[in-house]
Amino acid sequence: MPSFTSSQDLQNHVESLLEVPRWLHQTITIPDFHTKDPITLYWRDGLEVVKYLFAHPVFSTCMEVNPYKLLDEETGLRVYGDFMSAEFAWEYQVRKHS
Repeated sequence: MPSFTSSQDLQNHVESLLEVPRWLHQTITIPDFHTKDPITLYWRDGLEVVKYLFAHPVFSTCMEVNPYKLLDEETGLRVYGDFMSAEFAWEYQVRKHS
């Protein structure tokens, strides 16, 4: 079942969503280098994207911010699943707090 009861209720849900980070763009020109079409660089502000993700109710509760080591119960071997279970994340955290 939908979480809204009318078109107005749906509109209210949509309007309550967080504003997503804007795309930015810049045309790049290089002296004495001509192109058939303009070179355009598109990007989003990385800090704005991180703020958006941490403020978003869907994403904020499922992000891991602390590295961890996961061991297989039967073999005792290290299991890797995502970035925060990787050796790099663990070593970076250890170096940061040393």
